[in-house]
Amino acid sequence: MNERKTIFLLFLAGLGFRLLHCVLFANEIIPGSDQMQEIMLGRKFASGDFYGVLDTYWAPVYPILIGLLSAFIDSPVVPAAIVSMVAGSLVVSLTYVLVRQSYGRPEAFVAAALAVFFPHMINSVVMIGSENVYMVFVLGFLIVAWKALRDNSTVLHLLTGLILGLAYLTRPEAIGYPIYFVLVVLVYNFWLKRPFLRNSLPQVAALLLGFFLFAAPYIFYLRGETGKWTISGKTEINALMAKVGDSPELENVGGSPSQKPARVFLKYFLLNLVEVNKIVPVMFPPLLFLLVGLGLFRNAWDKKRLEREVFLILFCLVTVLGYAAAVAQLRYFLILLPILFGWSACGIVNFTKWLHDSAQGQVGRKASALLSPPSLVALSIIAVYLYVLPLNFYMRSTERSWEISGYEERDAGLWLKQNAKPDSLIFSASRRPVFYSEARQLPPTTTEIAEIMAAIKEQKVDYIVTSERSLKRNPYLKGFDDILRTDPAFELVYDNAERQGYRISILKMRTIY
Repeated sequence: MNERKTIFLLFLAGLGFRLLHCVLFANEIIPGSDQMQEIMLGRKFASGDFYGVLDTYWAPVYPILIGLLSAFIDSPVVPAAIVSMVAGSLVVSLTYVLVRQSYGRPEAFVAAALAVFFPHMINSVVMIGSENVYMVFVLGFLIVAWKALRDNSTVLHLLTGLILGLAYLTRPEAIGYPIYFVLVVLVYNFWLKRPFLRNSLPQVAALLLGFFLFAAPYIFYLRGETGKWTISGKTEINALMAKVGDSPELENVGGSPSQKPARVFLKYFLLNLVEVNKIVPVMFPPLLFLLVGLGLFRNAWDKKRLEREVFLILFCLVTVLGYAAAVAQLRYFLILLPILFGWSACGIVNFTKWLHDSAQGQVGRKASALLSPPSLVALSIIAVYLYVLPLNFYMRSTERSWEISGYEERDAGLWLKQNAKPDSLIFSASRRPVFYSEARQLPPTTTEIAEIMAAIKEQKVDYIVTSERSLKRNPYLKGFDDILRTDPAFELVYDNAERQGYRISILKMRTIY
């Protein structure tokens, strides 16, 4: 079977698993705060408001892709789920290409097989966030960038920059990868004693040109909207400025004023590294690191292998340290999984070869034929699948599902869509009920209950949504529901206490008020 057919069949396998997962867990496809906003930006794009898709906080590529489908599919979540599902399937194929480029065909097939069913890769589709689209571009960067280095091609460096520009327009943290790769280009060419003026300078220039062809318009947009040069309006991305600027944490840090910013950032960075140590075992179960170690260190590295492994290891380090300096969440580290799959695949291939050769030497060729490398590889993949299966069960557990999904908020929003007027103004501390109702939101702008009540009556809010989930997130709302229920200006019209701890109520303002 040729490579193109293999890549296509792996894409179909990935698509089949993800489609089945979406069908089985369709009830859990409920967007989070970021995803809701990206979907709403996509709807603006679908309606013809092409400039409205731009936002200082959310990068435009993912909303545009959602918008392209939203023009044909009238659903709040289906277009986003399709984009995530197709992108996740492409990640499977690109995992094969990356590992094939790095090691060989058997390792590539094993790595892609792991990507097909790995719990976090599958679950990322239900999350319907930008992670899968981002992984497509970053994997494309790793594949093309290495070929650009090996082929000493200025054109491929330009293409690398273009891919990184798209990655940045998907998730702004990709801004770190052009910097990383510029350093790689300079060091690699120095390592091979290539002339700077003839090789390094044109390649770096082509890389940066490609990146800024896509990135520059958005950066200038940010400049116009924020009044300053920045890569994103995200507070997480500007974590350094947030933590070392007007942060209250500064008041609790000793030392001179000039030392405080550095000390606060260092503390923040170290705390995030601690969080990374918690995230990694959940993302990639510890026993699989035995396969990673076997894959990396079973055989001695020649010069070519050394160059390749250093390239991938440095990419992983840059990614981990970059997020540690900003924000550490499991979904941000999914981009490391294809590389871990590659190293694990090398470990599986090395182990099965050792087991086959050992059996052949001990029990003879006929008996060892039963332990052929393909059979052992298949058994190893099945063993890995069974090992990580409990992780999937945990992610699908009832309590965790309720914790992260927001079923009650979705149901309340759908009730509002059926019973409220389209232009209704709804007070809610959570965006999700308003998102599903497709109405207007009045969020709380203060922590003082009396001021919130005054704003509700002054703005003539139509409905008020209160929930125990919002109370967990916003403790200052304690007692707010009781006040509303005793106020004659409001009438209780919806009350759902299906699950303890997740009660949600809707109150309507009486027309006499």
